[in-house]
Amino acid sequence: MKCCFNSVDENNYSRLSITIPPLPSKYTAIRCDGFTANCNIRVLTTRDYLMMTVGDAPITIWFSDYTNLNAEVFAELLNSKFTDSKIGVSCGVDDCNRLYFIANSDFWFNNMTYNVKLLMGLYAIKDEDIRAEKIRAEQINENNYMLQINSVGMYLSTPVLNLVSNISDPSFRNNSDDIVNLQSCNTILRINNSFSPNVPIIAGGDGSTSIVPSGYVSGAVFILVDANMRQVDLLNPMYITLSLEPLSGYE
Repeated sequence: MKCCFNSVDENNYSRLSITIPPLPSKYTAIRCDGFTANCNIRVLTTRDYLMMTVGDAPITIWFSDYTNLNAEVFAELLNSKFTDSKIGVSCGVDDCNRLYFIANSDFWFNNMTYNVKLLMGLYAIKDEDIRAEKIRAEQINENNYMLQINSVGMYLSTPVLNLVSNISDPSFRNNSDDIVNLQSCNTILRINNSFSPNVPIIAGGDGSTSIVPSGYVSGAVFILVDANMRQVDLLNPMYITLSLEPLSGYE
């Protein structure tokens, strides 16, 4: 049978719990046939911050809720924060769409939240390296210091999303911090798409089927995460279609 569900918690649209009676069989074959959600993803929240040191002065910059950013808009946002903090740092965007920072004194980053790392283009840098003050400016002349970011920021989450579940067969992915360490996760649907703000994300099932004990189905939870297994902050409900088939003779 086919079942359609949508998330209803306006504080957590990226999480969906289903409550349906288990099928009259020992095992059930479950498959996700479809996923749809409007692409309204909150990429910054009031919990996000950037910690840096300029000269000898430690600075913490806090952000507000934002969605639908790009490099230029994010640079303008950072510049307004720098101006308010009176720290003498400016942010720009180069011809490769990467951020750079200039100041008339030495400066470096101390810490930042995950969302800020994505937007800054520092997602390939380990948190401990940032905390160790390795992301710091270089002196380019007698009066100026510059920090060039090497990667383009991700301004609408990662380009690959995953629908994961507490049921389904385990799959494997590379841990982003260690390419030889495989991390197990229950991915029921991988979503590859060209994401555009306010436009629906539409993904069909890839045909993979998981065999689970029938009693597990009534307590299934589905969570939308990004490529690094961090939950995506959706601002609209997500809709999924599941196929459930009883397997009486399966052992």
